[in-house]
Amino acid sequence: MLINNQLQRLKVLCTACALMVAAGAAQAQVSGSGWTGQSLSLVIPGTTPNVTFTSPGINFNSAVSTYYTIGSWLNTGGATGVSYSGGAASGDSIDNMIFRLTGSVYLTAGANTLDIGHDDGVIVSITGIGTVLNVPGPTAYVLSPYTFTAPSTGVYNFEVDYQEVQGPPAVLVMQYPNGEPVGRVPDGGCTVGLLGLGLTGLAALRKRIAGSGVA
Repeated sequence: MLINNQLQRLKVLCTACALMVAAGAAQAQVSGSGWTGQSLSLVIPGTTPNVTFTSPGINFNSAVSTYYTIGSWLNTGGATGVSYSGGAASGDSIDNMIFRLTGSVYLTAGANTLDIGHDDGVIVSITGIGTVLNVPGPTAYVLSPYTFTAPSTGVYNFEVDYQEVQGPPAVLVMQYPNGEPVGRVPDGGCTVGLLGLGLTGLAALRKRIAGSGVA
């Protein structure tokens, strides 16, 4: 009976791992909105955005593209489902634009570090934690680690407000220390850890069954 109960618990754990992997694949995206004609402060306008899109993470860099346009910038980050309104078009300049990107990030209890690079201004906020980075003015691109504290382990929603002004390049990168762009839920370390726990449990249980003589 004890072995049967342990088997049942391991089945539940493995099922949970599989669901987490599937959830990560399904939710591996960031939603974004952008507004043109925003040359002043980094404040999200209260108007309909001129472009909306989704992307697999936050990894945009106009320097790797031939063109300094909205469409080419979004392409560098793998954006899909791009929709324009209010007269905006893919070939328009990305200069003087503000973007808001939202998504989820897996954090562990205690100190967490994300590498964030931006040219120009950026404000990063995480639900339940607050603003973890506030550099709204124009700046040259530097990819820097930022450490903050999460109250508990889990998935947190984030908002990234970004502004591009004063000409190229337009760069926005937010990634885990291993270089993977933020946007996957849960992150690879969490899923692999749980799978490892399940496999370890199965191996230990197999030894107990072998020792008990149960076929």
